[in-house]
Amino acid sequence: METHPDRAYHIGVDEAILEERFKEVHRAYEQVFSYIQEPDRYILTMPTGSFYRPNRPASAPPSPQRQHYYQGEIPSRKIFMGQFLYYSGVISMRQMWDAVVWQKIQRPRLGDIACQLRWLSPFDIQNILRRRKRGELFGEFGLRTGLLSFYQVLVLLGRQKILQPRIGNYFIERGILLPKKLDALEAALKEHNRRHWFKRG
Repeated sequence: METHPDRAYHIGVDEAILEERFKEVHRAYEQVFSYIQEPDRYILTMPTGSFYRPNRPASAPPSPQRQHYYQGEIPSRKIFMGQFLYYSGVISMRQMWDAVVWQKIQRPRLGDIACQLRWLSPFDIQNILRRRKRGELFGEFGLRTGLLSFYQVLVLLGRQKILQPRIGNYFIERGILLPKKLDALEAALKEHNRRHWFKRG
């Protein structure tokens, strides 16, 4: 996403400004999604600029079908926690993607980890973000230019995975899942992946 704070160095915009723009885009996404879900609650031609009809009672919460809950068998392959929750019918597709975005924003950036390990300098990081090709990942550029070894990229990715918050925390913080329920689902996922460890999507 062009407004994500990680792109600040690359496009020459202050990170704080880009972070605010990213939040604005996210809020706009929430409004658009709300309109798609319940268009009868909104009107697009009000002179006040407000989309909401204050005199009209709110409609009932969207049904599971409108929230795109999965109905079917869990795929017989190794999957991630967010996918498992979705395929188990515990969360909707929208909730799954919101959790994925939340986790990605919360996790530390590879450049910051590399700086902490003194493998790269702030100048190196700016250079990577400025010169990498469109769509090229941080680690890929580091490998291509020799700034990072394959071993170092593996360590950075592993450390990033350890330091990022569990995706399940997103659902606990919002009251969607209780800790005990999440623990049971994590155990079920572990067993599922054990049985299908040799299969990939």
